[in-house]
Amino acid sequence: MQNLIFSFNATLPLVVVVALGILLRRIGLVNKEFGAQCDRLVFRVALPVTLFSNMYFMDIRSAFDGRFVGFCAIATILSIAGVWIGGSLALRGRKGKHGRRGEPGKKEDLGELVQASYRGSIAVLGNALLSNIYGSSAMAPLMILGSVPLYNIAACLILAMCAPDRDDDEERSMASQLKKGLKGVASNPIILGIIAGCICSLARFHFPQFIDSSVRSVSSLTTPLSLLSIGFGFKGREALGRLQLSGAATIMKLLVIPAVFVPAAVCMGFRGEALIAILIMLGSPSTPSCYTMARNYGYEGVISASAVVLTMLGSAFSVTLGILVLRTMGLV
Repeated sequence: MQNLIFSFNATLPLVVVVALGILLRRIGLVNKEFGAQCDRLVFRVALPVTLFSNMYFMDIRSAFDGRFVGFCAIATILSIAGVWIGGSLALRGRKGKHGRRGEPGKKEDLGELVQASYRGSIAVLGNALLSNIYGSSAMAPLMILGSVPLYNIAACLILAMCAPDRDDDEERSMASQLKKGLKGVASNPIILGIIAGCICSLARFHFPQFIDSSVRSVSSLTTPLSLLSIGFGFKGREALGRLQLSGAATIMKLLVIPAVFVPAAVCMGFRGEALIAILIMLGSPSTPSCYTMARNYGYEGVISASAVVLTMLGSAFSVTLGILVLRTMGLV
């Protein structure tokens, strides 16, 4: 019961904030343009500062565990490859169903599906869950270091290669798509924030106290703005229409990926806090940044927004079930 309570306490407040965004849009207090501005603010400012803060305030040198970080990185890479291959095969037979002008097609469906299937809310919800269990966790920053940079690099490449075609776009070869994706990686504010935070941590560079406080203040904007943006852009009828894809992403994120890699972590000898961190990394709900980045790359964002909401609801049960199983087996 205690595990169920803390899981609900960690996830349901996020759902409530999304619901608040939907309500504010419905009653006309905010409009579509304001939602788009929130998306840009989160993507270009708040989220990069949050990830910079996570790296900057961590002493990477003393806390580094290469084996744990390596497992997180390998599990992340294999998860991304698996959902890309699986999503491509699953959508191969859907050609022509969404091909009319102005409607999402197979290519952009794949971009949103893959991103929502592997990219968890590590920096926000994952850290919160670990804090609920252990008070403070040395594994949380290492979990972020081993997965979040790869999450964002892959998201930039996938979203760029699968981005909706524009009327003024030239015919794009795979080489040009890859070039655009790599350019997006190099200029992505999220990735730049992670790199800058790692450099400052490794160099043990310290800003004056007022700058540290300012960084923390800006970081605190990320979660509420991201969740409100999802609510502002959430389209109920369209979401129901894409429920098959967002549901598939939810199953992959909360059940399939943890079921594959958590037993592998057990076999490799991870126990206690490290094993819980791996479970949370693999089974945390899709990050609200999925929606924000999809919108910034020209997608409708319906699949992303729906997957975020569904995984938030489902994670309260799936993460709790995972913890109960591990405790029953005496592994944590």
